[in-house]
Amino acid sequence: MNEENFLRKTKNIRLKYAFLILFKRKSGYVENVLSHPKIGSDIALYYGKVGKNGYGLAHIAEKHPSILPILDSIIKNSTVKEYLKDRIILETPDHKAVIDLVFNTVQRKWLVTAYEKIK
Repeated sequence: MNEENFLRKTKNIRLKYAFLILFKRKSGYVENVLSHPKIGSDIALYYGKVGKNGYGLAHIAEKHPSILPILDSIIKNSTVKEYLKDRIILETPDHKAVIDLVFNTVQRKWLVTAYEKIK
């Protein structure tokens, strides 16, 4: 799925804005993009990096592009599977997402990855 297709399919304006900014810059982050009823509305989206140890939007776009248009829905409708010291694991019946609570020593909730579960 190319960038234009998932931008057109994404309903959340804040998420669409973050996609446009981050894909253009290929770096940085946008605060308060995603929201979860138990975690809050302050989940940031980092551009991140691609590759084996990738993370953030770049990683999701490279490895799991089909979920980009529904990323907001996945986060919003997931349940908290596990609270860890520096990470929260979210799940829906079909998807999993990981929210880290620290980025480079800064306290900030941010999306590490999200993907469709293998059935």
